[in-house]
Amino acid sequence: MIDYKMEPLFSYTATIGGPEIVGPVLGGLRVNFNLTGGEVIGERVNGKILPAGGDWLLMRNDGIAEVDVRLTIRTDDEALLNVHYHGMADLGENGFEEFMAGRAPVPGTPLRIFPRFQVAAENYLWLNRLACVGIGEAHVDFATESKMKFDIYAVS
Repeated sequence: MIDYKMEPLFSYTATIGGPEIVGPVLGGLRVNFNLTGGEVIGERVNGKILPAGGDWLLMRNDGIAEVDVRLTIRTDDEALLNVHYHGMADLGENGFEEFMAGRAPVPGTPLRIFPRFQVAAENYLWLNRLACVGIGEAHVDFATESKMKFDIYAVS
């Protein structure tokens, strides 16, 4: 086994608006969600998620939701941190059918992501060098705002 560490970086909660269904594409159903805000809390990174960016989700017919998210964090000291991540949520064997019927995933649906940072602010350049994983959960409500909660870890 290769020795490694997972260092906690920060936790965040992001809010998203209702789904914009693009329609069937190769591999599944394309659904977009706009980010509406959020909060970031950690030892070295604290701030707000700006109401820009979104999730260009691919809902596969096997119940797997492939997430593709871009967001910007404005830190408490006014730095801008761009974050891009891919990942997945397993909505179950009937997840596609449930989604198509307009039923949201079960609250607390597990999410697994792999964030990367693009940062120009000198105090946060160290983020550009990290390989990270995120463990999260989705709390989706198609009628109002939904929330995604994550704990982000650096792997070294």
